[in-house]
Amino acid sequence: MTKNNVSSVEERIMKGAEKVAQHIAADVENTEKFSEKTLLDIKKELESKTKTLEEYTNTLKRLQAEFENYSKRVENERQEYALYASEKLVLKLLSVLDSFEQALKNIGDDSHAKGVRMIFDQLRKVLESEGLQRLEVLNKEFNVDEHEALLTKESKNSDNTVIEELQAGYKLKNKVVRHARVVISKSKQKIEQNLVGGK
Repeated sequence: MTKNNVSSVEERIMKGAEKVAQHIAADVENTEKFSEKTLLDIKKELESKTKTLEEYTNTLKRLQAEFENYSKRVENERQEYALYASEKLVLKLLSVLDSFEQALKNIGDDSHAKGVRMIFDQLRKVLESEGLQRLEVLNKEFNVDEHEALLTKESKNSDNTVIEELQAGYKLKNKVVRHARVVISKSKQKIEQNLVGGK
């Protein structure tokens, strides 16, 4: 190879290298511009996606709280229903219980009476096993949550004391299902004041 040929080859290599360098420089410049533009777009998109994610997270937390509240409410309703499921039946049986009590007051002590007392005790125990409790009212202060005053009578007891039970009252598992019908005491002076005030 001659010197001229070597020079010519060197020139061509140099020109090719310059062209490649120019292309690389242009590519780098384009890449930098593209990268800056793309980086801004990516940041904006990331911010948007982060905001959307926060909204979804808050919605999910709110829905989860609502579901937990719903579950608690349903469980409470279920427990209350189970607690008072027998209430209708017990209320219907109270009149039977009253009839038994009236019958037992007017019955003797023969074998039939003993049988009726046994049946009454059995019915009372079944109702008590369901949570029925008779209200203790005699000599207690009148309580509107448990008593229904039908009459007042002069008495030595302090005013508003239950002195007679006309019909038994009952609770079913801490809920009053029937108020006791009672007679309450009033002093003679209060009765006279009511008579004078009523004229």
